[in-house]
Amino acid sequence: MRARYKSVILSGLPKSGKSTLADLIAAECGWERHSVGGLWRARWKREYPNGVPTFEEYWRTASKADNIQVNLDAAEIAKKGNVVIDTRYPVGYDNASLKIHLTATLDVRAERSKSSYPGLSHEEIKRVLMQREDDEVRVGRDLFGIDYREPKHYFVTFSTDNLKPEEIMEYLRHPLGLGPKSGGHTTRAK
Repeated sequence: MRARYKSVILSGLPKSGKSTLADLIAAECGWERHSVGGLWRARWKREYPNGVPTFEEYWRTASKADNIQVNLDAAEIAKKGNVVIDTRYPVGYDNASLKIHLTATLDVRAERSKSSYPGLSHEEIKRVLMQREDDEVRVGRDLFGIDYREPKHYFVTFSTDNLKPEEIMEYLRHPLGLGPKSGGHTTRAK
């Protein structure tokens, strides 16, 4: 079986499981992993090693030009293939990339976020996540004219409330050209 897609573009709501699934897909396919959010976080840590302003405040003030460039760079990386890109915005990627969107309810995402926001209550974490989502939607509309949450931008959407990354991976095996697992190892189908 030949892979239908040469790369994966993985988007989703804050704390919906993008990083976990991106790591799993990259490991199963033997591909490189590229995180747009990770690039932004590394830049923030270099510029503000004391953590002030918060990452959310820093990202909210990023220039339009910087945001566009980061996303253009990621689209170029995807064209080369054999990569999983974790990004918020699915535009600018060719159809050789499998575009996946992850969702989860706000309560589930807040529960997953406890370690990221120590000292905040469940309700406070929900407010932070809603603010992040609002900021990301605003930036997507400003930069690309889209709401990244709309399913029309993706080939498939998964709710991760009750679906584990390994279960999602089973759905993705065929379009990614992966053979069945044997003895705990993935085989790349020919």
